[in-house]
Amino acid sequence: MIGGRDTARFAALAMLLPGCLWFESPQYVADFDTGSSCGAGESWQLDEIEDLGSSVGAAVATGNNSSADMAGSRCGLTHGVPLRWSAPATDIYRFTTEGSNFDTVLALTQLDGGCECNDDADDVIYSELEASVDADGTVVVIVGGLWEYGNYVLGIHGCTTWSDTADVAVNAAEDPVEFSWSGGSVSNLVVTTDDDVGTVVWSIQCNEEPISDPSAPGEYNPANCIESPVDYGQVPDNAEPFSATGVLQDNTAYRVTITRYCHTSTPSSHSAYSSFLQ
Repeated sequence: MIGGRDTARFAALAMLLPGCLWFESPQYVADFDTGSSCGAGESWQLDEIEDLGSSVGAAVATGNNSSADMAGSRCGLTHGVPLRWSAPATDIYRFTTEGSNFDTVLALTQLDGGCECNDDADDVIYSELEASVDADGTVVVIVGGLWEYGNYVLGIHGCTTWSDTADVAVNAAEDPVEFSWSGGSVSNLVVTTDDDVGTVVWSIQCNEEPISDPSAPGEYNPANCIESPVDYGQVPDNAEPFSATGVLQDNTAYRVTITRYCHTSTPSSHSAYSSFLQ
């Protein structure tokens, strides 16, 4: 037993608490088979659980759970691997095992208690959960199987909501013009003339693998991978051009628009833009 804690010592307390993982404030996480648990019979020091940091993307963690021995009553989880993750911003996050090569089970708990668990998402063998997590909030995700094991993939996707009139910072005095923003990576960036026509003069899009649409199996949505800042006409390594690069004309008004895609059960896109005079 990791952390040298006696499970029986805390079992009575655990039965009084809702959820799957009980965090003994602030450093220990104990886990019990109470009938509503995600797992059973294990306890860890919180800082001994693999820390994934605050990364998001299609493969935040990969590994093999064949040697993991954690098991639990809820969803029939076996061969569970606990992973610790902290949210980079207050948001709704989707946790998915898409890309794993076995029938996975996914469980999740936050430090304030409670447990969520999923076996199959939309009748497929990978698993999926959503949770609202505050900035810097810590969750423990457990990746396991239904008495199965293999190579797992854990993806974590956020859904930062932007105002449609949010600003993109534009430094038009630079050559080339520089665009910057806050709130995370985006799926595309488009520069158009700021008039009734809106002629596209330059555009780029993320060239990473698209993300499966949780509301429509078999459909895919754009990934968010273009990071701030971006210089006009210069395509980042993880992006590709979507149009030819036009020459910005002096004394002409332009608009730059960036779009971030939400990869939750109700997917949507959120845009921010700014106008500038060249």
